[in-house]
Amino acid sequence: MRLSILFSLGTVFVLVACSSAESGQPELSPTQTQVRSTATVPAVITTRIPPTIVPSATTIPTQPEPTRTSMTQISTSTSNFDANGIANFASFQWQNRIIVVFTTQDDVSELQAKFAAEQDAIIDRHILWFIVKDDAITTNYAGSMRFGLPDALRAQYSQLDADLEVVLIGKDSGVKNRQPFLDSAAIYGQIDTMPMRRAEMTEQAGG
Repeated sequence: MRLSILFSLGTVFVLVACSSAESGQPELSPTQTQVRSTATVPAVITTRIPPTIVPSATTIPTQPEPTRTSMTQISTSTSNFDANGIANFASFQWQNRIIVVFTTQDDVSELQAKFAAEQDAIIDRHILWFIVKDDAITTNYAGSMRFGLPDALRAQYSQLDADLEVVLIGKDSGVKNRQPFLDSAAIYGQIDTMPMRRAEMTEQAGG
């Protein structure tokens, strides 16, 4: 384990670097320490890359790593991609589980509404969700995302030639499930069998 302290704009960020990605296996805690999540599900965001805009280091201010906030509410807001946003899901390891939905549907409002209706289950399981359609991403992640993130996610996680593909990623960054439809109840049930999730439920119950 390596502990690094970064100072940016008067704010102290502590990053705990852990390595483990066991594709298809239950999430496992880090070998040296139990990482407790203060996981977040922030605002619902729809983002789209401007097709001809090239970000410039002289015009885009440097931003610190998005701060994790408590998982209490989901509000709706919209923002654009940012040159300093996340380029992948590495920063979510040991913090959040992730559901990625790749779709060719023109209208993703039904998918978004489904996640919104299941807000309590999503917050309770520390889930971030991303709906990827062409160059746009609709998500409950409140931070900024880097240009090209939709293509990067497709290259890393998409394997099915289907109109809809749903991928579940555990807190250890491993792919746990892949399906050509969105069965959120089955996904939540699978998450609840994972050792780390069971430990979280025990802690939440006061045991």
